Amino acid sequence: MASPLSVRTLEEATRSFAAQPGLAEKLAWWLINPHSAEPWLQFELAFQLSRVLTGRYEVRCEKEGRKDIVLYQSQPSEPAAAIELKFFGNWWWDETSSQFLEYVTSDAQKIEKFPFDAIALAVWLFAKPREGSKYRSTFDSVRKGKGTWAIEDIRSMYTRKIRQPNVYFDISCDPSEAFETLAWHVFGFYNSRVRDGRPTA
Repeated sequence: MASPLSVRTLEEATRSFAAQPGLAEKLAWWLINPHSAEPWLQFELAFQLSRVLTGRYEVRCEKEGRKDIVLYQSQPSEPAAAIELKFFGNWWWDETSSQFLEYVTSDAQKIEKFPFDAIALAVWLFAKPREGSKYRSTFDSVRKGKGTWAIEDIRSMYTRKIRQPNVYFDISCDPSEAFETLAWHVFGFYNSRVRDGRPTA
């Protein structure tokens, strides 16, 4: 049976979520006054995973000691795999902050303690508003030196602070009148139970 943590499975589920009608509009509304959106992303990704893995795995949230997403083979019993999830925006990036770096790297360290296959997923929303957009105030931090417009900054940070990601893919959202760029960039790190970067579950 194919692993629920394979790159193909994770990308298919994330693309299904990103392809939902009106997603760009939802993100644009959220960017007026950003707040924690991790629970929303967790719910949506778990739901899409359940559709991709129908009949093969049960997908649950906040189980086994409040792990973000837990996958059970057939009926819930012993977990087969788990996902820890973080959601970031390019305007939050601050590699000079030890607190930020601790938060960014915490899931990759946390999943090493899991007694089953696991992945730490970091989903970055990269957004760049057009000139004159009402959303520009959200991105003042980037213009002032905090945050980044370059995905290469994020790649470099992970490679230097954790290791080369096992999983990486990007997904462009529907075109938006308010944004030049609106895209997801997803980085994933398997725990050491996943041999040679290939999930075993």
